Amino acid sequence: MQTLLQNDLDLRSLVNNIRIYTPDFRAGMAALTQWMLATLSGVQVCSLIIGESGTGKTELLKMFVAQHSAQRDQNGIIRPIVLVFTPTSPTAIGLLEAILQALGDPRPGKGKRTDKMRRVVKALEDQKVLMLLLDDIQHCLDKNSGLVIYDASECLKELINKTSVSIIGAGLEEAKDVVDSNEQSKKRHRAPVRIRRFDWADPESQNAFVALLAAFQKHLHMFDMPKLASPNVALRLYLASGGLVDFVAKVLSQAVWDALDCKRRLIALADLGTAWLKALHEAERLGKNPFDKTFNLKEEGLDEKIRLAKLINQHVARPVSKRHAKFLPLATVQM
Repeated sequence: MQTLLQNDLDLRSLVNNIRIYTPDFRAGMAALTQWMLATLSGVQVCSLIIGESGTGKTELLKMFVAQHSAQRDQNGIIRPIVLVFTPTSPTAIGLLEAILQALGDPRPGKGKRTDKMRRVVKALEDQKVLMLLLDDIQHCLDKNSGLVIYDASECLKELINKTSVSIIGAGLEEAKDVVDSNEQSKKRHRAPVRIRRFDWADPESQNAFVALLAAFQKHLHMFDMPKLASPNVALRLYLASGGLVDFVAKVLSQAVWDALDCKRRLIALADLGTAWLKALHEAERLGKNPFDKTFNLKEEGLDEKIRLAKLINQHVARPVSKRHAKFLPLATVQM
């Protein structure tokens, strides 16, 4: 009984555990590796990894950290890569506490700003940290005004100046605003690496998307399902996901869960349609179910369907309140 339950649980987590190297994912991994080697050679690197939500930025960072996991020697923990999740609207203290927590500090909230900074710098040195990865770096913009949060930016500047650690931010397009706020900041940063959603209208991107689906199917070989990489099904999956890897995975994982609940290994096209409705928060607002057999996939009107698919999960810029509008553009931050 225990073995059957474990097998079921393993299958339920199967899709989420699949790691597929798309062209942009490979480029991101190659950039991170190059920056790490540059840091080892004594060159401090500052840059960004930018992409829409659902393109796989966080998974990229997590996989890179996993490839360079922490180890213990006679002097303590050696942690070459540290991943930090940037708090929302962070103060310097909040950012330092997040870094201390990622570094394994038992009491990250203890002490004042100067004490926290001292402990961060010491821990980075003691643990031989090469790179600090800051996910959701766009949180360093104020929610209401869109202005760079000066306190947090000053904290980042201090870390850059006081250590030899490379600092890589990852986030939405507006993360560039944190860097572009002044000329000195832009000078310190290299060109960002972009993780893009797939675009069916671009033949190269379309081929990469189809290859992604084929890779998913290979991992899901124990299920009898439509050929995901076939022109008919691949286009339906693109229109259902907007070319976002995360949304493809959501649909497929939901279909697997539903099949397991019904004690079957068959997943039909209609089952993918049911999974789509369950998996996507906004599915009901996106028009007709693309997995419906009567859904029109003909060339006529396809351009409009592709345009609408690209709007799925599209990031909407923060509204700026009238009382903050007079302070735009972004405040100058010295870095």
